[in-house]
Amino acid sequence: MEDTLTFTGINKRFFEYQRNNFEARVGNCYATFGSGLVLRTFEDQRIHLDRDFEGGKIIGLWRDLEGTALAGKPNKDWSNQREDLFCGLEVKVNLSQNYNLGGSYLRLVATGNVNDPSWSKPVEELFEINNKISLLDFEIYQNYARRFTWGKLDPLWGWIGTDNLKGKAFYQSINFSLPGFGFLLEIKNYRNFDFKYNAPPTCNRSERLVNNGKDEYGGQIETTFSPLSAWSFLVNASLNSSKKGGQKLSEIHLETKKEFLNGGFGELTFLFQQEKKLEAGIEKKQFLGPQIRFSLPLPKNNSASGEVGYQYYQMNYLTSKLDYHFLPLLFSLNFHSWYIISLSGEFSSKSIPEYENKSQWFGLEIGWDLSEKHQLRVRYSSERGGLVCSGGICRYEPAFKGLKISLSSRI
Repeated sequence: MEDTLTFTGINKRFFEYQRNNFEARVGNCYATFGSGLVLRTFEDQRIHLDRDFEGGKIIGLWRDLEGTALAGKPNKDWSNQREDLFCGLEVKVNLSQNYNLGGSYLRLVATGNVNDPSWSKPVEELFEINNKISLLDFEIYQNYARRFTWGKLDPLWGWIGTDNLKGKAFYQSINFSLPGFGFLLEIKNYRNFDFKYNAPPTCNRSERLVNNGKDEYGGQIETTFSPLSAWSFLVNASLNSSKKGGQKLSEIHLETKKEFLNGGFGELTFLFQQEKKLEAGIEKKQFLGPQIRFSLPLPKNNSASGEVGYQYYQMNYLTSKLDYHFLPLLFSLNFHSWYIISLSGEFSSKSIPEYENKSQWFGLEIGWDLSEKHQLRVRYSSERGGLVCSGGICRYEPAFKGLKISLSSRI
């Protein structure tokens, strides 16, 4: 959703029944099959996404077997349109204490004109199988999926057949953990898996796919360790690429954190990131720099927190190049845990073309927790916008300058 009103009315309604090992829900539902290769419907406020589906979902448990069946019309990303219809089934079984096996099937059917000969027939089908092995301090997870596209909607001719549109995806993770030490390895290989209602694992800390699973491979490796009780360290490196499109995303992430006895913390992060052909009009983007975050308790149940960073950017556009320094700042005061004041600023040494050739942005926000269920936020700011990614899905946030007022209430 943009910074304008795009929907009025009741956008969430459901009836849910639970008893013992059985659960049924009718109305607005969410579901994820496996690691998200086949299906992932979810809500994420960071990218203003609410990908639910209107329909029904049934979950049943019997001994070591769990099954989920669902059907409904999914919400197309950011459009509030429900033009498609899918149905699916997932089964998971615990074969032993150390071995779990699962599989799922999802069918997207032709909708629209009931007189169309293809109406209600499958236009896409996705299958997946996964297994998890837990052995000593290791956990190994594997997920393999296939995608078959039988038809597509033509604006003039309606549903028409397609040939040789097949996809496959493989994802694997290996976790190893001991007290004070952790290790993670993830690898992926996706081909023609840019399905509208999935969200494959990204294998990077930016939570970003190279081309939405259409043609990408890569992975990440991460190590965490805590030699002392109050100190923790993290080292992460990732590389994700495409074979045909030339896209590439590589990252190195270093982080150290110190927790204080009074409840505060200090954190130092260093990031290096390089992108190739991931954004329109930008051939290559590279930046590096540190960031400091802190939180300090103050007397009378007050607290202060903040962030300060520095980044050096090297940009290669289609017809030009630009190097600049970037400084983000944030400072917040929290009074009695029920209202907060935040000041923010972002400063660039040069005007940036993709941000409307501006170089400075400011913000002031005041928030009140009116009760446990009601929060009011008032913000006056200039925001640069740009690409925001979460969970493998990205969207462009528009630039904004003005006043925002939001009231959140939970019943």
